[in-house]
Amino acid sequence: AGEYRVKVTITVPPMYPEEGVEFKLTSSSFPSSVLRVFEAQAAEVVRRCVAGYSPEQALRTSNPMRPPPSAAAEPSGSNEVRITAEHMRNIKHDVRVMDKMHQLRNANVERDRRNGQLVNSTAERRDARKELRQVVKQEKKNEEEQERKLAELQQREAESLLAERPSDVAQPSLLPLARFLVEGFALRLPLEPCQKCGEPVFPPSPRGAPELLDPEHPRRPVRVFCSHYLHHCCLDEWLTSPPFIRECPACGRRIYHPNWTPDIKVHERAWASKQARLREVEDVSDFLGADSEFTISREGAER
Repeated sequence: AGEYRVKVTITVPPMYPEEGVEFKLTSSSFPSSVLRVFEAQAAEVVRRCVAGYSPEQALRTSNPMRPPPSAAAEPSGSNEVRITAEHMRNIKHDVRVMDKMHQLRNANVERDRRNGQLVNSTAERRDARKELRQVVKQEKKNEEEQERKLAELQQREAESLLAERPSDVAQPSLLPLARFLVEGFALRLPLEPCQKCGEPVFPPSPRGAPELLDPEHPRRPVRVFCSHYLHHCCLDEWLTSPPFIRECPACGRRIYHPNWTPDIKVHERAWASKQARLREVEDVSDFLGADSEFTISREGAER
């Protein structure tokens, strides 16, 4: 698709379908890190067809990415979409809570720019801190409940998949492999949107694209466990900022990648530390009368 090219050689063995088809990606304009994932998944699709799985079962169980600890048997690759009214309500709730927390934090540290004095009284700041603790406590309960529901959903999906026993007869693997390589890989990826920002994950041209050449580029494509893609910077922002648990807009599954811990408490502590540094820098900026000379980096506060 576009300027992206993939060349594949497929060989049908004499004992087909008892023997799976063989294939080789002879050339491609996709980066090797992307090719390895899809090559491994394609080989697994063939292997499972030979083992008696239907094409749909083979695709759903062929994810090469290491699964999250709470969903070791979670199926992937399903086309089922679960964007519900509850999902939209959760998003709106998160936005309201983050705005409320921001207001309460500001009430505790806000200063008059003219004289540097705190705007709110001691009693008002104390009440703001108390309310903030209550909001944080309630949000932790909400996040734990959301995580429990997601784990239950993953468990039901896993049990449903295990109940679909494969056939004792090898299933044809040529068409499933061809459809996966063409529809699920070569034609899909150049148009794949980032699930956070909605922009294409892959640049229009692979030639000299820094997003594909630089392994540390912030907008490099990253595939998450549900098989959809995000820019690295978008994924990092989603998984390290409230509410820390995100559902994929395309399929409704929890967004997970092994490079980010699924333990939200780790992200909560890091977020709280970052916000504390930000408030300190804002206080110094207000004290010096500087509106935009201070920034926050990952390492700490910088001027």
